[in-house]
Amino acid sequence: MEKYAVYCVLALTVVAALVTALPAPPAEDSGVSEEVEIIKSEELPLRKKSADTLEDSENIPQPIVDTISEEDKYGNTGDSLGALGRGIVGGSEALSNFVNLAIEYPTNLFKSLAHRATEALNHLGSKLVGL
Repeated sequence: MEKYAVYCVLALTVVAALVTALPAPPAEDSGVSEEVEIIKSEELPLRKKSADTLEDSENIPQPIVDTISEEDKYGNTGDSLGALGRGIVGGSEALSNFVNLAIEYPTNLFKSLAHRATEALNHLGSKLVGL
């Protein structure tokens, strides 16, 4: 234990010697000039400067969303052939409905005939059995 105390005292002595060997801080006036602001930042904020610059400019940017045309957005003239497209779609829908009806009518006719035949056979069978 005494051995560690001796080491601690020795370490403190070395640290104290090193601290006293450091050079003294420089005097207050060591030939360095003080910085002087030409324009105070409080006097002219950055937002004010940029707003004044935009107001003075003749090329004020316009927002793209408000000024862009349909042709510029999508690279086409918009709905120039819309009536033709609607006519083609309407015609193909009518043709599709007609074809579906033509296919569906015989199927529905066969189903109704099969249902009537089944009812007639069930009625005949119930009379034969006596139910």
